[in-house]
Amino acid sequence: MELVINRCYGGFGLSPEALTAYAKLKGLTLTFYNQTKYEHGGDEKEYERIENPNPKIFLVASTVNFGPTSKGFPDGSYYYPDIKRNDPDLLKVVKDLGSEKASGSCAELAIVEIPDDISWTIEEYNGQEWVSENY
Repeated sequence: MELVINRCYGGFGLSPEALTAYAKLKGLTLTFYNQTKYEHGGDEKEYERIENPNPKIFLVASTVNFGPTSKGFPDGSYYYPDIKRNDPDLLKVVKDLGSEKASGSCAELAIVEIPDDISWTIEEYNGQEWVSENY
């Protein structure tokens, strides 16, 4: 069995390109937004739509296109799936794009192989992950 894990400190995450490809395999279209105004700066939160998302910055992915700007995201419109690490669509995206292009801003994704007949879990420390066998 193959699994996708994160090999560096930071945490599992997909790049905008990988997230778009994964969502497309699931029948969804994504729109990306970057936060440009913050409440702690005295402003009301605001997000701007990004047409060509930079994979090195944190973005909000939405299943709804709110136009050029948004004040927030209603429940169900923010998209970051709880992806099963052996999901065939996830494996396809990482294989097709390669680790460097598929990895999010704080990730270094890798595909690891484990025996099919074991029960497993993904453990992590500060975002760096490894696979452990369940006993």
